[in-house]
Amino acid sequence: MRDPDLSHGYSYELFGLQVRSELALPELIEESGGAEADVVIRVGQVEAPAGDDAGLYPHDGALVLVVPDVARFRIEQGRTITIEPAPGAPEPNVRLFLLGSAFGALLHQKGLLPLHANAVEIDGKAFAFMGGSGEGKSTLAAWFHDQGYRVIADDVCVVGFDDDGVPYAMPGLPRLRLWREALEATGRNADSYARSYAGREDFDKFDVPLSVPAIAGDRLELGAIYLLERGETVEISPIKGIAAAETIF
Repeated sequence: MRDPDLSHGYSYELFGLQVRSELALPELIEESGGAEADVVIRVGQVEAPAGDDAGLYPHDGALVLVVPDVARFRIEQGRTITIEPAPGAPEPNVRLFLLGSAFGALLHQKGLLPLHANAVEIDGKAFAFMGGSGEGKSTLAAWFHDQGYRVIADDVCVVGFDDDGVPYAMPGLPRLRLWREALEATGRNADSYARSYAGREDFDKFDVPLSVPAIAGDRLELGAIYLLERGETVEISPIKGIAAAETIF
């Protein structure tokens, strides 16, 4: 629905936040727009302190994310993201970094903790899975989804704390992101899905949209975080102290 506060606005909810955006975000589920916006996304000019060099820079009380050939993003006060797309940049690639790295910076500004992880709902709690690229995070989330479990988040899992200090996970993007091998291993056909990064035929990762019944709609208490690693046997062992903190960082 059009947002009366923006001339070309759309309303969404992401990571428990009400989002108003001048840019259409088809990866998200559009809402009525009745609630007050927590985050406003606009399109405009963004000055970059280091020109077109890739990176995240502090600038004039804000953060500026520069992604060459894609866009510049100005992130301010956990409230506003201004986007200046690069000439000719495919819109899916602009949205990829907007909903990933730029939103991650905004979440830090809001005092929330974005983890490079996915999470699923098991017995009414959130269980998150971290690990390096290729360790099987999204493949595991796809397996849980196909077994009928609801997905809370894939790729970015946002953690907050209630008034009693109890951690909870917030619903993320309603999609899975799978490499071709994992996609086909789950019985899906890659030709049915869009590539995660447009214009890169050598980047064999695909976005798999999830329906509303397959995603968790509310925040859930965080039951545990698992770190996935390769090994010769299946084993679950606790991580404690400094090692646990380093894993989260």
